Amino acid sequence: MPILPITEQYLAYISELDTEHFELAGDYLLMASTLIAIKTELLLPTPDTPTDERDPKAELIERLEEYAQIKAASQRLDNLIRLERDVFLAMVSMPSQDVMNAELPNYSPTLLIDSLFKMQLQPDYQMHTIKTDIVPLSDRIASISRQLSTDGARSFYELLDKAQGKIGVVVSFVAVLELIKRQLVGVVYTEPNNDASTLMKYDTDPSDIDNQSQELTLQWLA
Repeated sequence: MPILPITEQYLAYISELDTEHFELAGDYLLMASTLIAIKTELLLPTPDTPTDERDPKAELIERLEEYAQIKAASQRLDNLIRLERDVFLAMVSMPSQDVMNAELPNYSPTLLIDSLFKMQLQPDYQMHTIKTDIVPLSDRIASISRQLSTDGARSFYELLDKAQGKIGVVVSFVAVLELIKRQLVGVVYTEPNNDASTLMKYDTDPSDIDNQSQELTLQWLA
């Protein structure tokens, strides 16, 4: 152990201490004197007769080991979860004493399970499954646009796909409304007992058309 350099460092530090930190000088002087005593015993010859005095070197090593243990323990404590730093208490009011001491009715578990099953079997508690839309609106818009751009004009009923069912009719009608809104499709209707066809633009009020039976035909405008 290099005693002399350590002692010199302690003495140099003590000489540089400010007056406001002079209370630390006592600890450093004690350490420096201990190191000087250890160095003196190493330089002096060993006496033949053993003495009862404790070896200062062993005492210093013991103190250093204790310091290392305390430092390791403090590090472990610092790594633990600390209240109000990493963990916060839940500020919840406790129920009243009367509620906590209330006695529950003495019902058997079988009766409770039977009541639950009966409640689930009632019509009001039946699970309702919502079917997903199997006819995307974007697909119907693209399909109707493709057919009308190829044929020019087609009946609304010819654009329907029977395999799609009722939902297909609704989605197809919404797709036609969207195309009319985009000014890509116009509605053509034929007067009764007349072969002449008239194109109804997208901004025409449908109430202006005669309520007589007419076939709804769509014409591509783009």
